[in-house]
Amino acid sequence: MSRERFERLKDSLIEAGQAMRRERQSSREFTYEIELTGRSKNRQSDWAMCLTSDEDALVPLKLYRIKYSTTGQVSVVDEEGEKLVCPAKWFLRVSLAPEVKQQVAQLAS
Repeated sequence: MSRERFERLKDSLIEAGQAMRRERQSSREFTYEIELTGRSKNRQSDWAMCLTSDEDALVPLKLYRIKYSTTGQVSVVDEEGEKLVCPAKWFLRVSLAPEVKQQVAQLAS
């Protein structure tokens, strides 16, 4: 590897670390879209109970609003407001009565 390429790589890694620690704004941003399955395209989101303690950002047995993808993953917002993509098997979909959904939605916002 040339010295110039090494220096560019090093600078990129330093910048990434600073961006992760929120010490500076990243110079570039990558985004991706999660494709929803036909089942969840009709619904904005589903409520599900978290069944795992593998992810520190999620609370086991807590209700989360989740969105399904075609890859067997779900997107969920964690306790700090960050969007996570997790295995669907970490959640158990629950059916809530309409009045309960309304109250939970009010509490969640």
